[in-house]
Amino acid sequence: MSRDTLQILLEGGIHMSNISIRELANRTREEQQAMGLSQHTVWEHYMTALLPIVKLHEQKGREYFDQDIVDEYICQIEGRHDRAEIGPNYYNRLRHGAERLIEMHTAGKLEWSCRGRASKFVLNEYYKTLLDDFLSQENWHHNRRKGERSQPTSPSF
Repeated sequence: MSRDTLQILLEGGIHMSNISIRELANRTREEQQAMGLSQHTVWEHYMTALLPIVKLHEQKGREYFDQDIVDEYICQIEGRHDRAEIGPNYYNRLRHGAERLIEMHTAGKLEWSCRGRASKFVLNEYYKTLLDDFLSQENWHHNRRKGERSQPTSPSF
């Protein structure tokens, strides 16, 4: 395979198996910065979420990305979370870093993504109607802060 073909494959997001784990982490960092994240946020993410995965690869003597090592890392942080050694926010940050590294390895690029906040509860028809009626009210807005009530429309005496 020629060097130009390899470059086209890498830029097209076909695979990134021919670069070291450290270079993969650096490309992930660069991709996040290109997405518009601040330099501070990108470096903080690199240091806390990506670098531990790179170091684990180096401890195991692996130069290139290994899915088994990343899976082991995820099991380690899940164990730390289950033992309450780390909180849920820090756990999510570490897990998200592993997911971003996997995404960069498999796709060759990062897509801007957010996890949806869909309810895990399925409403029956009665409660679905109540929810729809509530959301259709004019004095309610979904961007209002939690606990904040709308102003009364009639003057108080």
